[in-house]
Amino acid sequence: RLIVDSRTSQVPAVDPSKYFCSTMPSVVWQNWSTDVSPCTAMALLPSMQTGLEQNKSQILQLQEQLAASKLSMIGRQSETFYEDTFNILLEQKEKITKLLEEEKK
Repeated sequence: RLIVDSRTSQVPAVDPSKYFCSTMPSVVWQNWSTDVSPCTAMALLPSMQTGLEQNKSQILQLQEQLAASKLSMIGRQSETFYEDTFNILLEQKEKITKLLEEEKK
């Protein structure tokens, strides 16, 4: 399972027109496993990336202020939740991209 280190790696920009629901090949729908539709997932990625980066700086500030207290735990939990969700979307993007490439052949 690919884990993105959002501190360093840049997520490649998504061309949203490639992922419209109406043009999404049925092979993608058949292989789709999450509650979010593939087109929604693709549309969400850029804002997830931004959210992740904003979230990071807030969490770092919190952790500095509250290094020894319980709240830094809460910060860590929200960070991992965000990263997990983001990684799931990223995995799905890769899956879709692969399926779309196979479809072209």
